[in-house]
Amino acid sequence: MYYFPSLIKSTIGTNGVVTDLNIVSASIIGRTRSGVLAGQVGAAGISNVHVSGNVTGKSGVDYIGGFIGNVAGAAIIQNCSATGDTTSTSSIGSAGGFIGWLGGVGAIISNCFATGDVVASGVVGNAGGFVGWVTDGDIVDCYATGDSTGHVAIGNAGGFAGLMNQNIGTITSSYSTGAPSAATSGGFCGSLVVNEGLITACYYDSTTSGKSDTGRGIPQITEDMKLLATFIGWDFTEDTGVWNISEEISYPLFDLMPSPATVVSPANGGSDVSALPLLDWSAGSPWTPVSYDVYFGTTSGSLSLISEGQIGTSYQLLSALSRNTEYFWRVDSIDQNAIDTGTEWSFTIGAFAPPLPSGTSLVGGEQTGTATGTNNMVTIKKLIGFANNTMYYET
Repeated sequence: MYYFPSLIKSTIGTNGVVTDLNIVSASIIGRTRSGVLAGQVGAAGISNVHVSGNVTGKSGVDYIGGFIGNVAGAAIIQNCSATGDTTSTSSIGSAGGFIGWLGGVGAIISNCFATGDVVASGVVGNAGGFVGWVTDGDIVDCYATGDSTGHVAIGNAGGFAGLMNQNIGTITSSYSTGAPSAATSGGFCGSLVVNEGLITACYYDSTTSGKSDTGRGIPQITEDMKLLATFIGWDFTEDTGVWNISEEISYPLFDLMPSPATVVSPANGGSDVSALPLLDWSAGSPWTPVSYDVYFGTTSGSLSLISEGQIGTSYQLLSALSRNTEYFWRVDSIDQNAIDTGTEWSFTIGAFAPPLPSGTSLVGGEQTGTATGTNNMVTIKKLIGFANNTMYYET
């Protein structure tokens, strides 16, 4: 007996269509073929479906995917994503962040990504950041960012694919950034059997993966993975292309994806900033996110969320900040596909310097000198507070 666990449907067969669907925080524990959307897919059409949640398989032989367990027919899957960890604990199994086993003649997977970690702990286990095992079908313009772990004795693990052992399946114009670990492992593909023409124009981050193998994916250091010139033959046509990239900031993303926000004010590293600044940023042109999360604090790398899911590109702080203090902030860009974590920026609030009448100066916190001029009036714009019989204000 076969068990095909999933949240929506065990099997999506010929002529089945699924589109415009979001599944959040799923938890799947199954056997044989398991995925958040479906255990197995035939010649179906799936587009604009995004899932999050963890999938675990527990049987003698299983195929476990963060999105689909097994693609067995000529499925067309595009503009989809899976964010969540995938685990196969069976003795023989293939696990992938998106698909466990891709074996459908005529299947095409495009513009999809996976971000979760993948484990295939069985004695014979294949683990891939995107797909565990490929025997047929085509993958084009996809990426994976999770780590992959296969068995230390016999298993295969790759940043994108665990095992490719037929000469029919292909992977083109795709990349990975995760770290693979297994008896046989590779930065992009763990094990490639038959010929090396199955993987074309694909890259992996040699810095984050700790790998440098060639012939089944091209290694590039992190800095080069964030340069457009690295990705030869990829479609970066503005507005109409598949990919976009914020040079020296992010890896390639789909042009349906949010791009990192850019700071407007206060300027990054700015000093003598007003005690009540307006945080202002702009969307990464030309791709405009749906919303933003704003993080703020005094400790770099440990910021608090102060605004969630806001639409506008500015945020007014409501309480005056401390003088002579450095503050850090970050804006994450969000759309229906993913969250792009922003760059951390900083600024420093200047020391308080109250305006003084002409002819006087501030020495050791005390006003000295003799005021000159008519009435010696100072226009006050903003009252800060009172302390020790002194009024503090800004003009």
